[in-house]
Amino acid sequence: MYFARALSSGAKKYCPDAIGGASVYVEGELPDNNASGTRLASVTTLPQRAETAASQAEGATAGEPATETGATAIANAIRALVGTAPKAVKKVNDFLGAMFDGTTLATLDTLDEDALEAILARLEEHKATRSKRAAEPRPNKAELPITQGQKDEIERLRQNRGVTEDGLAGAIRRHYGPEAMIDTLKRKQASEVIDELKAISA
Repeated sequence: MYFARALSSGAKKYCPDAIGGASVYVEGELPDNNASGTRLASVTTLPQRAETAASQAEGATAGEPATETGATAIANAIRALVGTAPKAVKKVNDFLGAMFDGTTLATLDTLDEDALEAILARLEEHKATRSKRAAEPRPNKAELPITQGQKDEIERLRQNRGVTEDGLAGAIRRHYGPEAMIDTLKRKQASEVIDELKAISA
């Protein structure tokens, strides 16, 4: 009886974390019935608790998913958001390395939660901006106004090919309508004019 009580007292004093702070008794420390005659609830002995803990640890190792909390959960959310595309991974790794002294996606867990939350918020904002841009209709470059470079090229070719300004203006109106002139050309039309001027023998 004394040995059993000494054993349980030692467990409570020197390794309370192993028993979760609970009151633990070993076999022989308590009688089967208390003074009132009510049967005491069955108790778990130290060897049984150790065996249960080992079994639980073995189950977790075998593949039972552990609940992610804190920095690990945020780090994994960042990795999931970035994905595995090499270009995206490199871009984010370059950003992390510059901002956090060589940190990469693989070593995110070394950062504190505040830093990880800031990174996650920035990536989510960036993704939302990209999605918004992707949803917006993009103009057809061929239908955009003529560029200054195209104007300069047309004028250079006109002079080199001996074409007068009036002759060029007349050709443009015949091709693109009576109101057409160099300044009203679209980029595709300007490219066509350049090609025709190149085809003229000087």
